[in-house]
Amino acid sequence: MSGSSTFDTDFPAYASQLVSYYNSPNGFIDGNGVQHKSPSGTPIKLWGIFNEPNYHNLDSAAYTTLYNTVVPATQALDSTLQFVAVELGDFPGEADTFLPAFVTGVTAPVNALATHFYSSCNQKDTDQQVFSTVPTFATEVERIYANLAANPALATVPVWVTENNVNADFANAQGRKLLTEIWAYIPYMAGWVT
Repeated sequence: MSGSSTFDTDFPAYASQLVSYYNSPNGFIDGNGVQHKSPSGTPIKLWGIFNEPNYHNLDSAAYTTLYNTVVPATQALDSTLQFVAVELGDFPGEADTFLPAFVTGVTAPVNALATHFYSSCNQKDTDQQVFSTVPTFATEVERIYANLAANPALATVPVWVTENNVNADFANAQGRKLLTEIWAYIPYMAGWVT
C-alpha cells in the first residue's frame, strides 16, 4: 500500500485519542459526547508506532508517511513522549528491503527501532535447527544498524528486539499444537534468548 490511505488520517486520529486516554487527566470526549479516560492514572511515555507494518500491507514509504504524521500529532498532546519505530516482522534480508525508504524519509523523532525475531514456526524443529538461527539474527541486527547509519539523525538510535520466540505458539491444520503448558518451555526459551 502506498500513497494516501485511511492510515494517513484515521490512524493518527486514533493514536491521538489513545494517547489522550492514557496521558491526559481528562482523557478524550468521543463524537457522542462521552468522556473516556484511563482509570490507572499512569501515563505511558514510550509508544510503538504500528506493529509489523511489513506484515500488514504497509510498504516502507506508506509506513514512513504514517510515522511522520502520528509522531507530531501525539507529541502535540505530550511533548515528553518517546517513540519506537517500525517493529519490523523480521527475517533474513528484511532490514535491507524495508528500512532504506524509512531511513531516508523519516523526519519525526525516533528513540528506538524495534524488530521481531522468531527462530521457527515449526514446533517439530530440533534444538539444533532452532539454535542455528541465532547467528542470522545477529547479522540482521548488524544490517539494521548499518541502515540506520545512513541517516546521521538515526546513527545512534538503539535497536531493540521487542518480540522473539523459539517458535510460534499456535495451532493449525499442519499439526502444530497450541502450547498450553508454559512451564514446559520457559527454561528452553531462556537458554535460547541468552
